[in-house]
Formats: sequence, C-alpha cells, structure tokens
Amino acid sequence: MTCAAYVLIAARLLRGQAERDGLPGLPRAVFGELRARYRASGFAGHLAALDLLERWPTRAGRGYVIDSFWSAWDAFARAADYRETVVRAIRYGTDTDTTACIAGGLAGVYFGLESIPPEWLSAMRGREIVEPLIERLVAAAV
Repeated sequence: MTCAAYVLIAARLLRGQAERDGLPGLPRAVFGELRARYRASGFAGHLAALDLLERWPTRAGRGYVIDSFWSAWDAFARAADYRETVVRAIRYGTDTDTTACIAGGLAGVYFGLESIPPEWLSAMRGREIVEPLIERLVAAAV
C-alpha cells in the first residue's frame, strides 16, 4: 500500500501536477484515488491497510515502511530544495539511509537532477547504470 502511494505521488510530481503550496494535501488526494481504485476493482480488503497508512501517527525515521514513508514525506514537504530534504530526513535518525532514500527520491523528482549538489553526484557509485534508467523513466512518464 505504501509503495503504491509513493509511486502515485512520484508520478504526480514528475508530471508537474503538484504545486509547492499544494504539497500538504497530495498524500490525501492519492489515498482517495487508491481507495476509489480498490473499491472499483474488488480489492476492498486493501482498505484496512490504506486506513493504517493514512492514520499513521508518528514520524520517527524508523525502518518500518509506513513510518519511513511519512518521515520522508515530512522531510520533503517542509524543505526548500533537495539538499535540505535529505538533511531533514537524516536528522530523524534511526534508519537514516531508508528515510533519506525515500525523501531524496521525491525531492529528485520534484526539484530535478540539477538540484542535487554536484559533490554528491560526483561521489555517486553506479551513476552510469542509474542515468539511463532515469532517462527511460522520465520519457515514459511524460
């Protein structure tokens, strides 16, 4: 459920369907879309998991998928740029790599590749593998 929400949010961000001032409501809009899809397709059993995701109360940067999602979302939605997003995510502590990865993915989609600090990009391992994948993803999404 959490992955489905993340993908739908990332797709909306990639398509430019979310303005900065509208970010706080984006997860709720996606949850509504998922709820409608599950009801229409006969997967109403998924609604309990969606309710759990929607009502999750804490943001602790733990490795549990729902907490990671919300911690990452808060880091992203409150940040002004890519660097701030990742730094906010890391400050949650605990499972920093997971939270920062999720938050960094959202920030990268929203702010663009050029927003990633050059020194971070130059130190990235596997860049030659990742860049063609990103190009294909962007081409497929627009």
